Amino acid sequence: MSSKAKTPRVFFDASIRNNCIGIGIYEMTTNDSTSITIQCSYDMVSSKAEEIALRQALEYSLTKYKSKTVKLFTDNFFVYRANREVFELFNSRNNTDITLHWIPRELNTEADRLSKLGSKGIKGASSTPIVGGIRSFIMTKSIEQRVALLRNIFKKQHEIDFLNNFLNNKSVKG
Repeated sequence: MSSKAKTPRVFFDASIRNNCIGIGIYEMTTNDSTSITIQCSYDMVSSKAEEIALRQALEYSLTKYKSKTVKLFTDNFFVYRANREVFELFNSRNNTDITLHWIPRELNTEADRLSKLGSKGIKGASSTPIVGGIRSFIMTKSIEQRVALLRNIFKKQHEIDFLNNFLNNKSVKG
């Protein structure tokens, strides 16, 4: 990877079907993607499958891009909350800059699609990536869909109040 290459932005997701974990990994800068199938001999819970997907996405990123800087994205808030501080320790021990970010499910559709293929045992398949980045993707949505995305992102009371005031055309003081 050249020094002028963009930081890999790797989206990942997991799904479970008939004791089969499907993992979808999608890198939006290069449109690289993969689906992984892992057969289990026991019932798997979704939170554990998402943790496995995180490890697979990290390994995929560090191996494929040979970059010390990677941004990982998940729509699973539990995985995000449980692991974001782990990367601080990982980064300090490995001289890396790997960050984990939470995004709404609506922004993780390609990794979700790939994970479902993986849970069915279908490898790879064709990709329909978000072209032009997240901003361009959001701009293709209707105003109602944009508001729904904001409602998924805004969780703190002051953020909810701001959104409600904004939508009701009330003055918002900073």
